[in-house]
Amino acid sequence: MKAVRLLAGLLLGGLLVGVAWYAGWVMPPEPLARRVGVWATLYPLSTKGAAVEPIPCEPLRRIRFYVVCTEGCDGVWRIFAMKGLRTIQLANLARIPPEGVTATRRRINDIVRAERVIVDDDQARLMVEFYLRLDGLATGRLLTEADRLAVEETRTEGEEALKALADTIAEGDALARIPIERGEAGIHSTLLYWDTSRRGWPVLEIAFRLGGFGEVRDLRVRQLSTSEVEEEAESGE
Repeated sequence: MKAVRLLAGLLLGGLLVGVAWYAGWVMPPEPLARRVGVWATLYPLSTKGAAVEPIPCEPLRRIRFYVVCTEGCDGVWRIFAMKGLRTIQLANLARIPPEGVTATRRRINDIVRAERVIVDDDQARLMVEFYLRLDGLATGRLLTEADRLAVEETRTEGEEALKALADTIAEGDALARIPIERGEAGIHSTLLYWDTSRRGWPVLEIAFRLGGFGEVRDLRVRQLSTSEVEEEAESGE
């Protein structure tokens, strides 16, 4: 009889833990959450050989975000979130035709608002960093105004000098280059970003407007400068 009660207690305890994990009341072990999320994202495809990387979002402590891809991201390439053991699909980056940015941003904002985390300035910086990573942007490419001037001065010295400058800038504190201002319309952050992945290595201005929970209310991007090589190519086209 004692053995039966012990077994029943273990089963009940395991059930309660499982429910708490699934609902997100208690964070499940990260490896378990990752495996469940990858399986749910790729099913009915095999998970063998899939590459999965976390996308940190420190203010949202109950949510984990991941990007998963197969075949070097030529096959499946998706972003998903995990709340407990529940998988929330956010973006299909390999979809043809591509999905609109508005739909993806709406899904992410729904998750952010649901957590009801009122962000302070430091948390707002972390949210901006998170959004940059979601878009595949390297935070080590953020610039200060002094960095931007150094980039423009170095352009005439050639590609090797630019690469050396990029390495030097990447060693600094990226979060310190994310300014936060608060106004009646929300939280504002205007960044300078050096897009070394594009031809001409242009400098971009990225302006975020966030809500009180850290959700994106508006995002605008404009190009400030580029190299003469790209300008000549564009005029030729």
